[in-house]
Amino acid sequence: MARSPRDSIQRFYELTHDRLLKASEDTSPEQFARSVGLSLHSVAWQLWHAARWDDFFAPHLQNEFGGDPSRQVWDRNDLARRW
Repeated sequence: MARSPRDSIQRFYELTHDRLLKASEDTSPEQFARSVGLSLHSVAWQLWHAARWDDFFAPHLQNEFGGDPSRQVWDRNDLARRW
């Protein structure tokens, strides 16, 4: 049976998150935080960036698929100020 568009998107995000976390598990703290060039961000930054984009798109996807497009976690928890 074919997946619905909503299930396909959710599955894609789950796979991507699993792969990002798996890739970061095998790094030392130094490797995790290290940037190896001006345009090459650290693993830590890449994970943060992926999480921010997920947080940005989640309300839009929820709205498209009939869910509750609540505020982003970033805004709701005032993370910019706290960090």
